[in-house]
Amino acid sequence: MDYQLVLQFKANAIPDFDLLVTLEENLRRVVEPIAEVDGHDIGSGEINIFVLTTDPVATFERAKTLLSDASLLHKVGSAYRDLRSDKYTIVWPESSTEAFTIA
Repeated sequence: MDYQLVLQFKANAIPDFDLLVTLEENLRRVVEPIAEVDGHDIGSGEINIFVLTTDPVATFERAKTLLSDASLLHKVGSAYRDLRSDKYTIVWPESSTEAFTIA
């Protein structure tokens, strides 16, 4: 896996830990075999889910239906980076001009 895809939510977008765990489990099912959910972190007002992948754009496309069905697509920002770099490329929302950072 050459890339890390990050799904980033404001902390209040996912109101409880059980929902986060369920989201991660469902995400595992939809992104395999091209990706592997690598965990999450919570802090500084945000929740990040990390996914290792060979194709970050295709992986996010697989996740979009799941996020939409969970009413989370409009609450997520997503970007990826090459594992050898700290520079993120935004994939969602497509028209975003904000810098993507992990606090």
